[in-house]
Amino acid sequence: MRSNIGDIVDAMLKPDMAWVGNACLSLYHQILESDFRPECILGIAYGGLVPAAMLSALLRKPLVVVRAQSYDGTKHQAELIFDVGSYTFPKVPTLVVDDIADSGKTLTFMQALFNSYDIDVRYATLHRKAQSTVIPDWSACLVDGWVKYPWEQN
Repeated sequence: MRSNIGDIVDAMLKPDMAWVGNACLSLYHQILESDFRPECILGIAYGGLVPAAMLSALLRKPLVVVRAQSYDGTKHQAELIFDVGSYTFPKVPTLVVDDIADSGKTLTFMQALFNSYDIDVRYATLHRKAQSTVIPDWSACLVDGWVKYPWEQN
């Protein structure tokens, strides 16, 4: 895993949309430099929707959305809520995209979900925290603090 966009940040981070766009370009180039060729981009709503849509456009692959949330609207972790609806995962190489690998809870759940399928799945996030139990295949920045994305309220 490489981090091309930024170094460790330990204060509250407020990336703007220009930074998000540059981070997605960095992730795009990292993916192209690898041997992985996704056929499907799976965005984790809500935080992963913007980077997933950007990567979907850059990679020219279809976007699928699932909902997973592990925060209760504050800085406190809540029970993980996950909803795939009636969606059936295609058996094609899939890139799962989220905004941040914080505790690793969401990505751990995704790994467990995909273990029951015979699918090559890789993970990309804008940010990763050192304490995350899952290290994404690609992330743009290692951070040690609270991140407030432009699409979040408050």
